[in-house]
Amino acid sequence: MKANLLSLIPPTLLTVLIAATAALRFYDATDFPPQFPPLTLRQWSFWAFLATLLVAMVDFGIKWYFANRGRYREAEIREQETERIKRSARRDMAILSFLVNPTDTNRERLEAICQEIEQSNLD
Repeated sequence: MKANLLSLIPPTLLTVLIAATAALRFYDATDFPPQFPPLTLRQWSFWAFLATLLVAMVDFGIKWYFANRGRYREAEIREQETERIKRSARRDMAILSFLVNPTDTNRERLEAICQEIEQSNLD
């Protein structure tokens, strides 16, 4: 798949840039600074544009936040899965050790690992 410049820009940011470009072509120097309360339809239109721009920027920020939060969450899940696999391997080795040589030391080791796994499941 061939990427172009527009595919590299997030959709919300692209919308904001297009809206800002349209606004700069539609409004002129007499519309700045915006008058409040608006008296004409053009002034109302300008305030609506500013409100839309604000909402789009908030939407961009929220999407960015959740995208980065998702990346962090994926790394956290991966680390938890790695720890679970390590505990399972230690448990399997303890079971095998106890089955081959059922001494009190191997029994205590197996019980300790089982307690650790139970504690991690409660957390």
